[in-house]
Amino acid sequence: MLRGWVLDLNGNPVRNATLKLYDYYSGSPVAEAVASDGYYEFTGLSYGTYTLNVTASGASRTLNFYYPHCVMTINVTLPLAAQFEPNTVLIVVDDDASYYAGEGGAWPGEIAVVAQALGFNVFVWNESLYGRPTLDALLNENVSVVVWHAGTFWHYAVDDVDANILIEFVERGGRLLLEGEDIAYDHRNDTFMRRVAHAVYAVDDASAPSATPTAPHPVVHLLENIPFATRPPFPDGVTPVEGGVEAARYANTNYTAIVVYDGLPAGSGARVVYVAFPLHYVSEAERRQLINNTLRWLATSYYAIASTERPAYLPNSTMTIAAIVYNGTEPLAGLSVTARIYCPDGSVIMIPLSDLGNGTYRSTYRIPGSAPEGEYRLVVLASIPGELPAYAETTFSVLPLPALSFNFEVEDVTVESGVAKIVVTVSNNASTVITSVEYCLDWSGEGYVAEPEDGAYDEANETVIIVVNASALQAGEHTICVRALTELGVSSGWVTYGLVVRDLMERYNLVALTVKPFKPMTASDLARAIGAALQAVWRWNVGAQEFEGYVPGVSGPEDDFPIEVGYGYFIYLAEPAKLVEVRA
Repeated sequence: MLRGWVLDLNGNPVRNATLKLYDYYSGSPVAEAVASDGYYEFTGLSYGTYTLNVTASGASRTLNFYYPHCVMTINVTLPLAAQFEPNTVLIVVDDDASYYAGEGGAWPGEIAVVAQALGFNVFVWNESLYGRPTLDALLNENVSVVVWHAGTFWHYAVDDVDANILIEFVERGGRLLLEGEDIAYDHRNDTFMRRVAHAVYAVDDASAPSATPTAPHPVVHLLENIPFATRPPFPDGVTPVEGGVEAARYANTNYTAIVVYDGLPAGSGARVVYVAFPLHYVSEAERRQLINNTLRWLATSYYAIASTERPAYLPNSTMTIAAIVYNGTEPLAGLSVTARIYCPDGSVIMIPLSDLGNGTYRSTYRIPGSAPEGEYRLVVLASIPGELPAYAETTFSVLPLPALSFNFEVEDVTVESGVAKIVVTVSNNASTVITSVEYCLDWSGEGYVAEPEDGAYDEANETVIIVVNASALQAGEHTICVRALTELGVSSGWVTYGLVVRDLMERYNLVALTVKPFKPMTASDLARAIGAALQAVWRWNVGAQEFEGYVPGVSGPEDDFPIEVGYGYFIYLAEPAKLVEVRA
C-alpha cells in the first residue's frame, strides 16, 4: 500500500487534491485518486519506480520514487496559490535541473531582501520541493511579479513544461524577471526564447568583467556600469528579437546581457526582463540597484512614446518633437519631460518639452546649418514623482544639404474686372517645407505673400494664389516677380509672369488679344475680365456675312462664342475700363 497526506505549508490537510500515478519509465498511467479530506491510498501496486503528480488549488508537485511493495507513506506538501498575500513577488527557484555550475546554483534570498525592502510580500517556490508552479499560480491576482530564478542551474533548468507555462504567462500579460545562465544555451532560438525572453542564443560564455548599460531604460536607471564581483561561470550572450531591446551589453563584446520587453504600447500588458547571467555574481550595490529597478518597472505600467513628424531632415530645418506619457492606458499630464538628442559627433542637446495638458508634450528644434549628417538618437525622459522615470527612444537622420532646385507650375489664370489671379504650385527637389511664396510688381520694393490654397505653409509642395489688381496700373507691359522661401532659409530664384494692360474708352472699342490665353476664352470670359462696364461683344461671322453679338446677363450659352488671338472684336462700354491679359 502507498498512502499519505497532501498538506499545505502550515501542515494542514489539503482537500480535494488530485493524485495521478505513472510508470516512471513508460509514462503510462497506473492509478488515480482524489484526496477528499487530504488523505490518499493506492493499493495493489507492484514494486517498481513511479512518478506521482499531485495538484490542488492551482498548485502542483511531481515526485519520482521507488516502491518496494510494502506499506509506504509519502506525504506531499503543496504551496497553495491561495496562500499568496497581496502584492507578492513570487520567486520560482528552478533548481530541479540536472546540474549547477559555480558555488551554489541559486540565491533567492538576494532577490527577496530587495523585494521586501520595496514593500512586497515574497513567496519562494523551490521546484525541487514543490514541483513546478501551475499557470494559475503565476497568474494569481495577488502575484504582482514573477521571478524565474535559474541561477547557474543547467541542462534544461527551464524545461519544456516550464517553457510552455511561461509562454502562456507572458501572452496573458504577465510580468516576468527571467534570470540565469544557460537558458539561452538550452533553448537557442525556439519559441520560448522568442516569445518569452525576446532574444536568441549567440554564445555560451560571453566572458566579460562587467555589463554596460547601452540604452536609457528604467531597469538600468542610475547604473553606469554593472560590474561582476566574480565572473559568472557561463554567462549567455544573446541577441534581442521580437520587440526585445538591449538594456545592457557585456563589456568589450557585441553580446547582449540584459533584454527588456514592454508589451504595454502594443496593448498586451506583458513586461519581461531577461538577465542572461546569474545576478548573484554582480557586485552587491549594483545588484541591489538592478533588482530594485527591475521589480519596480515590472510592477508598474508607466511608459512613454516619442516621435518626430519626419524620419529625416536637412540642416537649417525645424523639427517637431512630441512625446506622450501613459500610466497603462491613461495619459499623464503635469510632468517634467525633456528630450535629449544624441548627435553623431558625440554631442548631446537637451530640450525641455512643453506640457499640452493632455499627456502630450511637445517642442520644436531648429537643426543648425552646421549639423553633421548621419543618424541621431532622440531620447525622451519623463520624471514621474515617486516612481522610476519613463523613457522613450526614436531616431531620425540629418541629410546632406543638396543643391536645391524649384519648380513653378501654373495651374490656372483668371481675370475679373481687371484683377488677375494666378494659381501656382511650387515644389522643390529636397522635399523641404516651403514657408512662403513672395511676389512683387515690376521689381518694386513692395512685396506680398501669396495665400496658400489650403490656408497654411506646411508642405514641400504648396499651391498658392497670386493676386494683382491691374485696374489701377498704367497701360503697357508689367512684370509679376515671384520667388519661394523654404524652412532651410534657402530661396528660389525669381520667376516672372507678364501683364499686358490696355485702356479702353467709353462706348465702342475694337479689341484683339495680344497674348494667347492660358485656357480657351469666350465672350463671357472677356466680359468678366473687363467687368460691369462691358455691355456687349460682337464678332463678324465671315460665313454668314453678319455680326453676332453677346450681351452679358441676357444672351444664353448658345450665343457665347470663342475669343481667339488674331481676330478683332467690337465691344461697347458704359464707361472707361481696362483690358488685362496674363502671360504665364
